[in-house]
Amino acid sequence: MPFVAPRAQIPVGWVAVGDPARIYPPGEAEAIGAGLAETGWSFLPLAFGIDDAGGRREQLRTALGRYTAALARHHRQDQII
Repeated sequence: MPFVAPRAQIPVGWVAVGDPARIYPPGEAEAIGAGLAETGWSFLPLAFGIDDAGGRREQLRTALGRYTAALARHHRQDQII
């Protein structure tokens, strides 16, 4: 997890990675990925809590399944108007 200095501000949409945290602007996916790799993390396991040992295809399948289920739960009560 990133260690963000007291009173540091991270703008909406930006990403903090590392200890001490480095702050990346939106659109810097390669730099964010490199920062995560330095800390031993990767995005899908960090964001979705999935096993990092599986292949990328299995990670995506699991992550999308969890995301789809979360969206379904959130919108279960929606009404079409």
